[in-house]
Amino acid sequence: MDSYAEQDQFPAHDFEVDQMNEALASLRITLPESCLCLDVGGARGQHAARIAEPGRRVHIIDQIPYHALDGGAFVQSLKQMHARYERPFPLDRLIFTEMDAQDILFKDHIFDFTYSINSFEHIPNPAVAFDEIMRVLKPDGIIYIQFDPIWTSPFGHHLPHLLPDPWVHLVNEQPEVHRLIMENGGTENDIRIYDTEMNRRGLHEYFAIFNAARQRFKFDCLTFVWWPTSQEGEPLCNHPNFAAARAAGYGANELFVRGLRFCGRLASVR
Repeated sequence: MDSYAEQDQFPAHDFEVDQMNEALASLRITLPESCLCLDVGGARGQHAARIAEPGRRVHIIDQIPYHALDGGAFVQSLKQMHARYERPFPLDRLIFTEMDAQDILFKDHIFDFTYSINSFEHIPNPAVAFDEIMRVLKPDGIIYIQFDPIWTSPFGHHLPHLLPDPWVHLVNEQPEVHRLIMENGGTENDIRIYDTEMNRRGLHEYFAIFNAARQRFKFDCLTFVWWPTSQEGEPLCNHPNFAAARAAGYGANELFVRGLRFCGRLASVR
């Protein structure tokens, strides 16, 4: 097994924040220099650290109480780790809070920018979470939601190192998937992750949430995209499990679409 190097985690987070900035720039949206932000499912705050420039404060909500781990020492260790690589981690502008995305305990319309990166596929009821995010967003506020892989995509189980065959989780019963996880070097914790940490929502449910939002709310500008956009963009569709999943009743687009992005700016008057 390859050895872990703590600095290896930074490129993925940087790429995701750069993706977000590019998506907003394509809509000619610029984050205000001074604003209040909400990171939904922000975990250890590694996206938020890139966003929390002077004048911006970011509330990071997650079901794991990162602020309380090790009596508060865990968050300090994150700051120290970032400092070792000369990376910002401004704890004075990062507020960690244990909170359920489906029950956001903030007042209505207080955030200038709400975002969620790679969390929606984990939230049990993403429709409720979306409504909560919209509730706390100000008129003229900015929203950004991006996530992959969704459950019905080739590796929607999030365990590709243990389940290397695409769509294996859709064409096998749970006991067989458990057996494969253990056979490939997994642990009981990996089985727990497989059983509990993904919401198992299909593509059509996300389409329903985001398409309805375009009718319910008025946006000055908006983009809603997914990838890949065709079966030809997913080479794994040649795998026998793709045909097996189709035979089990899954639509082709449910199987090849891996991720989605919804971002825009609310109109001043809703």
